[in-house]
Amino acid sequence: MAAPRRPIAPAPGHRATLVELLFDLVFVFALIQMTVFLHRGHAWRGLAEGLILLTLLWWVWSAYAWLGNQAHADTLPMRIGFALAMAALFVTALAIQESWHDAPGGLYTPAVFVCGFLAVRACYFGLAFYVAAGDPAMHHHLRRALARASATGLALVVGALFGGVVQLVLWGLAAAADWVVPRVTPPTGGWRLHSPSHFAERHGLIVIIALGELLISFGDGVSANQSGAHIALNLPILLSALTCIALTVGLWWLYFSFVSPPLEHRLGLLHGTDRVPLARHAYDLLHFPLVAGVVYVAFGLEQLVGVLQGGQSGIRDLSSPLPWPALVALYGGVAAYLAAGPAIQHISAARPSVPQLTAAAASLAAVPLAHALPALIAVASLAALLLAVVAVESARAPAHRPAPA
Repeated sequence: MAAPRRPIAPAPGHRATLVELLFDLVFVFALIQMTVFLHRGHAWRGLAEGLILLTLLWWVWSAYAWLGNQAHADTLPMRIGFALAMAALFVTALAIQESWHDAPGGLYTPAVFVCGFLAVRACYFGLAFYVAAGDPAMHHHLRRALARASATGLALVVGALFGGVVQLVLWGLAAAADWVVPRVTPPTGGWRLHSPSHFAERHGLIVIIALGELLISFGDGVSANQSGAHIALNLPILLSALTCIALTVGLWWLYFSFVSPPLEHRLGLLHGTDRVPLARHAYDLLHFPLVAGVVYVAFGLEQLVGVLQGGQSGIRDLSSPLPWPALVALYGGVAAYLAAGPAIQHISAARPSVPQLTAAAASLAAVPLAHALPALIAVASLAALLLAVVAVESARAPAHRPAPA
């Protein structure tokens, strides 16, 4: 019997397909749910729980980004698989709010979250084995990956059933194993990177999506207060909106002008299996702190709106600082984003940005000082720091642009 015919791999200039963009829209909803979860979470523990959920969601997105680089996602079998994965991801996203603390009535939501997540993973492996038809080495790689995914999936199931500290520990270990192990172990006949442009575009789009979610979260906070009542616009809210735009533009500028170009350039210079280690480290590993950092910044900005609207009391006090968890999330998110950029530059054989590293350290060091400032001033100071880094990087950019291939 003839071996199964493997789907045609994308050409080197292949770009993101429409079904992948549709998949990303579902991921947008998941990120929005994540920010709402952080906003309604349980202070410090909520930040840790949110990070675990983000890590699990990043596995989903990253796995499907690799999948779309192995075969055209707009073919019928791939479209069907992606559609089923979208349905499962949508259910997973709906369960995020009660994934740690189930509300009375209805289904047991932690189990719903796990079932949805495992269904997304099952769709991935179904498509992956279809794409790997006729390739024994890739089949061996996928069997190993499936065994690891089965073990971490079991940890998620047990954690959901027990809840509490057991859930926190088991879900944390499962998320860490799913994220780190595949990306730090030597590749053994796994995925190839057929189109560097597709892979760079997919990750650029997800950064844009995260930045867009930042604006959406801020807008949602302005539209209604914590009791759901609409709040009229006032000068502090407008100033905070301009600060939100400044933060968004600063983060966007740094990535798309100084981080992404040298990485895509370096990836294009490599060939065959030499591309895989760079992609796994620079994209899979180091793009996670970029996206997670933006989500935590979005949480901090939504908390800013709550402070400016008077919080639960409804009494506005413009001298009030941001709560500690929101402040750590905001400044820590920016620090993670700024630190990831130079790390990516280093892997890309470009000179790591000293201004970005300095600003990352300054963001963390300034947290105690920022808590002594009014919330709007603390956020505006962070935006000013970002724009200053953009200005310095732009002034020195000509000396650090990669040479043409």
